[in-house]
Amino acid sequence: MTGHEEFAAATSTNDDQAEALALLASIVRSEPRLTLSSHEAHEAANLMAAWHCRGASNAQIASALTHALPTEMRFPGKLVLARLRDRMPPLPAPPPVARFTCVDCGDPLPRPGICRPCLFGEHSLRLEQERAKRSGPGKGQIAYAAARTALKRSSLTPPSLMPAARLGPLPAPIKS
Repeated sequence: MTGHEEFAAATSTNDDQAEALALLASIVRSEPRLTLSSHEAHEAANLMAAWHCRGASNAQIASALTHALPTEMRFPGKLVLARLRDRMPPLPAPPPVARFTCVDCGDPLPRPGICRPCLFGEHSLRLEQERAKRSGPGKGQIAYAAARTALKRSSLTPPSLMPAARLGPLPAPIKS
């Protein structure tokens, strides 16, 4: 049985492996010196699926397998498997994860606590501003201006002057 017939006979239920086997068959058709057994073909298909998971394209895989092939190959299956293992692209970097979130709204923060908009009540004011912008001229412009003024005032108010209900209970006075 030749390598082409073994590729035709190899079947897989896994879509990724089936796609990898089809790619491998097309590579073998273009380079007939790369004859593989069915076991080597399935092992190569698993490695090619790992390449796809790492973001490699079919062209990159084909290039890794066919670029600068030696003129004489004694064990083409081992060569293919070695190239797939040795030239595998690195894993993609994981996305950065926010380490802390705001206690009130859940927004990401650089350190634990409450975000500035929650601390100064700016979330609700920003929503009012957006609503006023969408409502059009007239009353919407008046509401927008009022919300903008309130937002500016709240961003200038230090936390020590905010209402006690927002910051928690006040400490008991010290008696001497």
